[in-house]
Amino acid sequence: MLAADAPRLFRQLLTLPALPFAVLSVVAGLASLVLMWRRSFLTVRVSAALAVTALLWSWGLGQYPFVLPGLTLADASATESVLAANAIAVLVAGILVIPSLWWLYAIFQRDQFANRQ
Repeated sequence: MLAADAPRLFRQLLTLPALPFAVLSVVAGLASLVLMWRRSFLTVRVSAALAVTALLWSWGLGQYPFVLPGLTLADASATESVLAANAIAVLVAGILVIPSLWWLYAIFQRDQFANRQ
């Protein structure tokens, strides 16, 4: 399907550096199926996450330097001031949100029946 719909991307996926990630994605996907059949659910999560991550990396490397057809990564990137403002906003949000998430996690991990008699 990909060869018919996006022949350039298909050709790029069959070359380095995208090919190893595409192969890793297929192998991890097949491993997920085998692990699911063996009912090893914890390792299925890891192998499925690896399959998806490798697929996304192979797609990104296959399209590089284009984000979309005709739009290069340099054309689509933000200016330095926008990237700096974004980094500051992420840091401030992390400082505000991470303690709340930690507290919520701590509350829900407490033994609910410890104080009941």
